[in-house]
Amino acid sequence: MSGKAFLGLLEATDGSIWFGDATGVYRYDGKTITDFYNKEGQKKYSIDTKQSVVIWKGSRLLGGWEGTKFLGDGSTTGDVDLLKGDLLIDNRHLVGGAVEVDMTTIEQFEDQPSRNKLPAFFDVKKFPVSTFAITKVETGNDGSTKVPTDGSTKVPTDGSIKVTTDGNIKVTGNLTLESITKAVTFPAKLQFKDGMDGTVELNGTLIIDRTDWGIDYGSEKHFYQSGNAILDEVKLLMKIVAKKVNR
Repeated sequence: MSGKAFLGLLEATDGSIWFGDATGVYRYDGKTITDFYNKEGQKKYSIDTKQSVVIWKGSRLLGGWEGTKFLGDGSTTGDVDLLKGDLLIDNRHLVGGAVEVDMTTIEQFEDQPSRNKLPAFFDVKKFPVSTFAITKVETGNDGSTKVPTDGSTKVPTDGSIKVTTDGNIKVTGNLTLESITKAVTFPAKLQFKDGMDGTVELNGTLIIDRTDWGIDYGSEKHFYQSGNAILDEVKLLMKIVAKKVNR
């Protein structure tokens, strides 16, 4: 589970398998793995705002052309800083958390960064902070799924399994922008880098329709009136790094 060597492996009288590694003691009952180190309750991980990154990506509705040469669709990316946040981990599962985003730092929106700070896009003077709070997390592996141990996509046929709660998850939560709150869901990958006493990383991508939050400047919905438009779909790519809070 941690990528480190086993320190012991024993079968109990009830047939369950007990093993240990650098991060603690575990029991496998044939279906699930119980982490006794973390069984005492939820662990809080504080988001490292210096190592965490949120990148947005947007593009125009129409492509640019020079003769038959395609010049692109005006795709643009920029970043925005995090103020603070936490993740809650229970038995190696992400179960909750929240993050605050500093909207005054958002850059390179459209072609003119200065325009981004005008109310046409975000009224950062009135709404300087956006938030996201996790309400539900669904895992892709229930602990009994056969998963290749060699990193390939081929499912093992010899009965071997790699049981882990690291991996692909579906995160649902409430996103608040411009004082409007909407429920959103996005796929992510969760990894424990140094066991339960180390660092956890979450790599996720959230795709939103900005007009759901009243951000409709240059919207594709107005294409026939304006003659050009920016896609309503905005992709938010995130790498969240969090470290365990010692209590």
